[in-house]
Amino acid sequence: MGATLATGQSCIAEVRFRPLDTGAKTAALRIADSAVDSPQRVQLSGTGTPGPWLERNVQALKFARVPVGTTTAPKTVTLTNVGSAPLQITGVAKEGTNRGDFRGMTQTCTATGGLNPGDSCTASIAFRPTATGARSATLKFTDTAPRSRHHVGLYGTGTNGSADEIRAYPPLGPRRLGLHPCRRRSLPTETWRSPRSCRIRASFPPSPQAFRQPLHPRRAAGSRRPTVRPRATPAAQDPHPLRSAPDRADPD
Repeated sequence: MGATLATGQSCIAEVRFRPLDTGAKTAALRIADSAVDSPQRVQLSGTGTPGPWLERNVQALKFARVPVGTTTAPKTVTLTNVGSAPLQITGVAKEGTNRGDFRGMTQTCTATGGLNPGDSCTASIAFRPTATGARSATLKFTDTAPRSRHHVGLYGTGTNGSADEIRAYPPLGPRRLGLHPCRRRSLPTETWRSPRSCRIRASFPPSPQAFRQPLHPRRAAGSRRPTVRPRATPAAQDPHPLRSAPDRADPD
């Protein structure tokens, strides 16, 4: 639904020009309104000239949950000159509050002396968290292409090195059906309860004892085993009930 302009009011429409190849380009901007001479048309024109254009294969490098003080394998971003002219990458730097958690950066972008059309370079970096929680930074590339500087996000999460690894640990074997609810989970956990209030505690790495059949809540350790008493049965009936009955007096 369009906006309404009172007498003397105005609105603005912005258009940007990004040619995909060289040469003259033309188009028109069509604006529909309630005026008598609707629609309004604005002619657009521009010329594409040879020039560089830098593209990244990923927008961000995302690392998994990592214990504090543990270094991950490096992840790599590739930059390619998809333009029609050479470009130069003059600098690669880390920025952000947690930039110290992303270490071991290696890159080939500034050592190539420039990227010709179709050429690529790479930059790799690893994650080593210094604290728990979400960690983030930015890897920025300074170059001679339009819209410089180009950036790549860096994201990771530091953990305390206990429960998170247990949750991510692979299962010890195939899942079995028809077992107690405490044994139906395929992954061990630090401590959890089932609908029947049973409890399992597991350590890292988890041991097969963590998946042993737990006791029923009513048969917990230290509790007395219920005593089974035989059910009382009614006394046997006399096959000759008349013998045990008292003598009746003869009616006179």
